[in-house]
Amino acid sequence: MYKKLIILLWWITIHTTCFAQKADLDATQNLEEVVITNPQLKDFSTGQYVLKLNDSLRQKNPIRLSELIQLNTPFFIRENGYGMVASPSFRGTTAQQTAVVWNGININSQFNGQGDFNTLLGGNFNRLSIRPGGGSVVYGTGAIGGSVHLDTELQFNQGLSNEVQLLYGEFNTIDSRYRGQFSTKKWSFRWGTNYNYSDNDFPTSGNLNRNTNGRFKHFNINLDAAHQLNKHNLLKYYLWIFDSQRDLPIRRISENRPAYENLDFRNLIEWENKGKNYSSLLRLAYLSEDFSFQENKNRQRKTSNLAETLHLRHDFSYRWKNFKFNSLINYENAKASGDNLNKDQRIVLATSLIAKYEMNKQLTFQASARKEWSNLKDSPLLYSAGINWKATSFYQLKFNASKNFRIPTFNDLFWLNSGNEELRPETAEQFELGHHFHLGKLNFSATAFYNDINQLIRWIPNPNGNWQPENVDRVKTYGGEFTGNYQLNFGDSKLQLNANYALVKSIHQDTKNQLTYTPIHKANFSSAYAINNWRFTHQFVCVGEQFAQTDNNADRVIETYQLHHLLAHYTFAKKPVMQAGIRVYNVFNNRYQSADFRPMPGRMFNLEFLIQL
Repeated sequence: MYKKLIILLWWITIHTTCFAQKADLDATQNLEEVVITNPQLKDFSTGQYVLKLNDSLRQKNPIRLSELIQLNTPFFIRENGYGMVASPSFRGTTAQQTAVVWNGININSQFNGQGDFNTLLGGNFNRLSIRPGGGSVVYGTGAIGGSVHLDTELQFNQGLSNEVQLLYGEFNTIDSRYRGQFSTKKWSFRWGTNYNYSDNDFPTSGNLNRNTNGRFKHFNINLDAAHQLNKHNLLKYYLWIFDSQRDLPIRRISENRPAYENLDFRNLIEWENKGKNYSSLLRLAYLSEDFSFQENKNRQRKTSNLAETLHLRHDFSYRWKNFKFNSLINYENAKASGDNLNKDQRIVLATSLIAKYEMNKQLTFQASARKEWSNLKDSPLLYSAGINWKATSFYQLKFNASKNFRIPTFNDLFWLNSGNEELRPETAEQFELGHHFHLGKLNFSATAFYNDINQLIRWIPNPNGNWQPENVDRVKTYGGEFTGNYQLNFGDSKLQLNANYALVKSIHQDTKNQLTYTPIHKANFSSAYAINNWRFTHQFVCVGEQFAQTDNNADRVIETYQLHHLLAHYTFAKKPVMQAGIRVYNVFNNRYQSADFRPMPGRMFNLEFLIQL
């Protein structure tokens, strides 16, 4: 009776707000850290929760990380048009305050300090996790609102396997993925490609009647390898190449037709050494990001910029009785140059110390600190402290407090005629308290958070009318996040229910106004029903009203929008796996946008095919 009452209350709460979530019976969202295979992410997250988006879930969702997160988590993604720049907002923070971590390396852009979630194609990563809240002690600059982790797990003795997934939809939209792996006792290889293209000329209600000049093309290659030298030593190599071409939509036929291209090249070598009570992980990474912009693609003139970054990182851990100690040393050398940038270099040396104590299986404490030195901007002393308390078999309490930061980017400091070399780093003091329940087939999590951000960097007009970055703001964000899932089996059928909801206040302390493009309410829900070889899914997402101006003018808002998606899949064979399906996006053809004057598509139909060998 007690469990049924909790389930009923949870279901009523879901339907009295607006929300939607993921939609796959074999892709349940796991709320406990024990499912995270990345040991560092698990070890460094005491007092915080980690959302893991399973590999099978990502097979059933769009290839771009922006849509995957929007549909399956409580976090908001703002798209500057379909397929265009996608900016995350975790717990009311800005896109620059979310860190993207690739196999332990922070890969946020050196130019603007953020990751464009429409250029992060998640099809080739078999471990994708999201950790909301501060993480600067471990992952450095930008990890204020949260961090997104893209990891590749390389396994041995698995033989050969291949997977092909194809999607074709309206407006000549193509989403193709191929990945394979081969491993023996000593060697492991994993490879994959993604191709995402669309004419993106869907009908709109604007002056042009169609989304004009919106074509995009993304191409992604991953190649990973590992060699087991002996039982103590393991070598790994990761390669990630991403090439993108996007035309930027226009509002009037008289406007220039801009275009943007970027090429990202990422290399990472790892040497892991493990003993009985210790482990050592040495990483060497080289990253380059090259972009060019044309104000009018019909003319040849382009402006280009290039950033190259060298990362050297050493993680050492030692276990003694109930204690575990970690030391992290990170060296970063970044150089940038280009037509719009004064050439410069940033060198950063950082060290972190982490101590973890497990009193028993029910209680865990963790404390950590970090200090950085730089030739440009030093950061303050950072800290983090967390507690996990498993009070009963079905209830766990988590608490975390931390101080985090973000350093000014190359654009902030050195953009031609606009950069401000006097900028100071942003800092943020955070607290969060989470309650996590596991009641049979019901998992439920409720987390309250508070974030005090100082020296927030914003681009504002100077006395001459030119836009320039300044440390002008203090912002407080606070609210709550709720996640839950429930599964019911009856006969040959399965029913999976999943839900997320976030309430976020992000308040400018001088004006007392909500930050622009930051919805107070964001939610999603999904139900999936499977019987025999069929699976039917309904996805629903609701994003609350957003202010488009800093004065919170009620006449200048992005209206609340709700979207329904339907999916149907049929499995023709299980060995090898062969599936076909149809996806109907925005079933009720609602008009909506997540950024001002950037309409999004109405109803769209897609056909999908999956083969696993």
